[in-house]
Amino acid sequence: MEQIRWQQRFSNLTKAFHKLERGLELFNFEVYLEKRQELKENIDSEKEHYLMLELEQLDLDREGIIQRFEYTYELFLNTIKDFMEYHGEPRENFKGSRTILSLALQKNIIEDHDKWRKMVQSRNDMSHTYNEEVADEVTSNIIDIYFPLMQKLYGYLKKEYEK
Repeated sequence: MEQIRWQQRFSNLTKAFHKLERGLELFNFEVYLEKRQELKENIDSEKEHYLMLELEQLDLDREGIIQRFEYTYELFLNTIKDFMEYHGEPRENFKGSRTILSLALQKNIIEDHDKWRKMVQSRNDMSHTYNEEVADEVTSNIIDIYFPLMQKLYGYLKKEYEK
């Protein structure tokens, strides 16, 4: 049986979503912040080289969460675009992430447009600049705001996929 484009995209989204979910299960942001602070305070000691390596590993863990968020976000955006197109929305109505989200809100595919717009902004902030404080804020938002929004949308799309 030939699979519909949005369903194909959803299959890829499922893999990415579960990778992000697993990463968030393994990553403890509070512990990361505490450990990073502790390492920075002790960086002048005779163990400086080892502390720098440990700090680098911690940063890689956080960056991995951000990277998983970025590609999962992109797959969500493309999946809902394909889903709406499958259900009759003309392709020319999709002018970018903001219009896709506005249409998804109108069609009750997503809720809380303001939080989704904030997610778009965070995605753009992380792809255009790197700043430690912004990365911390985005990581916190991924955990507290964005992933729960993604979970809700994933549940909606999964129900539609299983119909």
